[in-house]
Amino acid sequence: MVMKTKQDKKNKSTAVTAAIIDGLINLVMGQKRFAEEMGFSLNRIFPQAETMLQQENIAEQIKQWLDDDNDSVVRQMFEALVKHQLALMASIDGVVLHTLNELLPRSNKTLLKGLLTNSESKNHLQELKNNQRLRYQKLIVPGFVKHYMRVREIL
Repeated sequence: MVMKTKQDKKNKSTAVTAAIIDGLINLVMGQKRFAEEMGFSLNRIFPQAETMLQQENIAEQIKQWLDDDNDSVVRQMFEALVKHQLALMASIDGVVLHTLNELLPRSNKTLLKGLLTNSESKNHLQELKNNQRLRYQKLIVPGFVKHYMRVREIL
């Protein structure tokens, strides 16, 4: 059994800390890129850190905050990252609801023209539109899981 010295433990701790910092930087940069691609104001994504995200070297800024023990800014960053994840999930439901809203008027017109004689289909669409839990169970989870795993396999 190999005994670890205090220096070995310190080196390991430093490596782990560096990995966490790099992970945080990558998350922040990814969220910034997401905001830019979607046309969102950085202030909406990172309300307390908008000016930092407009700087040239964000990674160095984050490292400086950590060196300065500026825990409130770091906490705000993590809070923004968590809110981003929640917003992504809610947005998926928004996409499904938007799709249903687009489909329902068309299905009603089709029904009126006699092309869609199955009122069960119309009722199912209406039920999906009115019931968020049903949308989640029947549309979001199956579609999300399938596509998420496909993308994860590529990455």
